[in-house]
Amino acid sequence: MPGAAQHLLSIVLLLWAVAAPSGFAADHPDSQTAGQASRQASIPVRPGELVTRAGEGDAGAVARLLAAGVDPNARDRNGNTALILAADKGYIDVVRVLLERGAAVKTTRRRCSC
Repeated sequence: MPGAAQHLLSIVLLLWAVAAPSGFAADHPDSQTAGQASRQASIPVRPGELVTRAGEGDAGAVARLLAAGVDPNARDRNGNTALILAADKGYIDVVRVLLERGAAVKTTRRRCSC
């Protein structure tokens, strides 16, 4: 998909996700419970794992990592945020979870000093 079309698709998906209702905010676990659930599911509680799971479309793992205290705006070694990867790949459920937990919409890809 050409760059401009892919960028437009990402924007449309984000706007759709913001407008769509979700019950996540009403039933997400507290931080300690989420951390325990993540460990039991063998999900390392670290920023890089959030970006990886978002890029795979794993909304449940993303929700548990965020509830355990991982920064929703964490970046991978390529400077991608979880929101950028999820939106680019069309993972609406992941986008919704990230937005509800405070992921920044106005961000760009950039190299991080990881």
